[in-house]
Amino acid sequence: METQSSYIENLVKNYDGEIIIRRSLATWIDFLFLLSIGWVSDFILGSLTSEDVAVLVYLTVILCYYIILESYFGYTIGKLIIGIRVVDRYGNPCKFFEGLIRTVLRFIEVNPFIFWCLPACIVASISRKWQRLGDIISRTYVVNKNDLVNPNLSEEKTVPMLMWPGYLIICSIFLVSFGGQKSIPELANQMIPILEGTGIEINQYTVIVKKAYDYLFIQVYLAAWGYWMACLYRLHVILAKTSNANYPIKPGKAVWGHLIPWFNCYWVFAWPSRIAHFFKTKEKSTIYGWWLGIPLLICLFPGPILFIFSESPGEIIVAGYLTSPFLLIQYMTIHYISYGVRKLPI
Repeated sequence: METQSSYIENLVKNYDGEIIIRRSLATWIDFLFLLSIGWVSDFILGSLTSEDVAVLVYLTVILCYYIILESYFGYTIGKLIIGIRVVDRYGNPCKFFEGLIRTVLRFIEVNPFIFWCLPACIVASISRKWQRLGDIISRTYVVNKNDLVNPNLSEEKTVPMLMWPGYLIICSIFLVSFGGQKSIPELANQMIPILEGTGIEINQYTVIVKKAYDYLFIQVYLAAWGYWMACLYRLHVILAKTSNANYPIKPGKAVWGHLIPWFNCYWVFAWPSRIAHFFKTKEKSTIYGWWLGIPLLICLFPGPILFIFSESPGEIIVAGYLTSPFLLIQYMTIHYISYGVRKLPI
């Protein structure tokens, strides 16, 4: 029987130059997407931060984009559209440090501001397995998604998503709120001599700065919710695998149930109860049932309510102080469930 690792290696050896074209197209899509994020952020934030800080923030966004998406899902937006995936030799998504190595070397091999993706294309063309330098060092492969149908591929349990990025985002929410409250008056005072003679009043500038911080807070808040949804999706993918697709809740349904008004009040009790029942059938009754929905229900309302009633610029920043504890409870709840899922037998 063909082993898991040999299947992937033999698969990529049989590829031709088309895989390089597909990877180049995916890179172009990712570049346009990241470029649009840079344009939007620059248009909204303008000159509120120094150029060095803006560049550092943008590089951080690029790093997180590639590392998180490739490590946890196996594809970026470009790869998803083109239909290719990053996998290890067993056909699973690469690990965090493998994604980090790939992304760091990407700045050298696939840099649109230097030689575009020419270095990566040259190395991949020479390699027998169509790997660029980042692939070779991290021992990863890029394959067509439709080729990952071999029954001998790993049935290994998918690992739940790491929780620390979520906790880091929650800390960022608090820091944005705290920093906004402290820095807005300081920025306004610094801009007084600059605005003299421009016809712009200091109050107008203060409103602009407050709106910028509000926008930044909303971005970070949505990122926190989005990552929590990704964790929820991954949990249900694991449950589907460990039950041979007999687990009643599909991953997509688990996520969409939280987005339907009023139904989500029921849903936060429903899926924890079904997970608890599933654990009992596996003789792993370490997860409590419906009562886990109580903290999740409490966490549904603070954010939207505060946003709705935040009328004047700057009020949303204050909401950060109030929403951070609720988001923390939300992450601690799913962290508790993830800990139990790690113990599930295959």
